[in-house]
Amino acid sequence: MISRPDKVERAIQLRLTELARAWKETSRSYSVPYCTRQLKRAIGAQGRERGYAVHTAAPGFRQLGEWLFDITWLAVAGQQVLEIPLAAEIEWTPGNETLWDFQKLLVSRARHRVLVMWTRTNQKAARIIDGLIQQVSRFKQNRRGDRYLFACYLMDSEKFIFRVHVVSRPA
Repeated sequence: MISRPDKVERAIQLRLTELARAWKETSRSYSVPYCTRQLKRAIGAQGRERGYAVHTAAPGFRQLGEWLFDITWLAVAGQQVLEIPLAAEIEWTPGNETLWDFQKLLVSRARHRVLVMWTRTNQKAARIIDGLIQQVSRFKQNRRGDRYLFACYLMDSEKFIFRVHVVSRPA
């Protein structure tokens, strides 16, 4: 089921849309590491603004570094993890690498699960996302309300497309 984005998802969508616009306006070919750092910074900043401990390997966040995922927002009290508001994976390699990163999110108990990836066309993105949502529907430990944000950068149009999926019925 395609769902409406919540406040957190809308903020991430807005920031990624701004990033894609900036990449396109400069007419430069950016490296994968550069784009990944930009994405980590953008999503990490959203978590920091909300008061979470942000774990990612990006400038401004290196003190904590990555923890389980490319980007993790944690609500903590001292050494106690209270909640994982967001887990995100960024994968620029199509195929099995994207699937394996997604499966890490699938087993996560994060409130928001975000997968950033790329492909050439909107049609290819739709097929990939449909396949990943099919995995969600078959996963026996999903729960009603589990949220997934798929952000796919389209090479042919140099923009992100987004799809939100919220589990309505556990498998």
